[in-house]
Amino acid sequence: MVSSDRGVDGYVQLKSIEAWKRDSEGGELFKDVIIRVWPKSQPGPYEPELKILDDEWADRFDTPLEPVVSDELHDDLDRAYEILQYTVGVCSEEWVDNYDDGDEIVCYNAPVSRGEFNTAQLYDHVRASYENHELSIHSREGEWTFDSE
Repeated sequence: MVSSDRGVDGYVQLKSIEAWKRDSEGGELFKDVIIRVWPKSQPGPYEPELKILDDEWADRFDTPLEPVVSDELHDDLDRAYEILQYTVGVCSEEWVDNYDDGDEIVCYNAPVSRGEFNTAQLYDHVRASYENHELSIHSREGEWTFDSE
């Protein structure tokens, strides 16, 4: 699926950091979820819910419901894990035309850069595009207004 270069209007509905490291013998990769934040219910202007926050990293997030990853935290995570993935989920009515299942809104949860992860928080209005299983956050446009839907 290809979005235009300008992207679509949507709102952020998920932020997550997942990381993989090998077992003590250097064999199999195991996944840890460092943090995951999503709405208590959707759509609507409800308080975000902290679904997962790894105890080892909990004190590194000043505002866990609005996670931002500093250079220092990124470097520490990068040293501790072999693979580090920042994920953001964006929902948009403009993606509906690509599906024929009757949904009024389509959401994609996909990898983003750390900069894009830090750009937007839950319920922010963003311009985004989704292509080749990757999400791009082009800009943050303020807070999403759910009552206008």
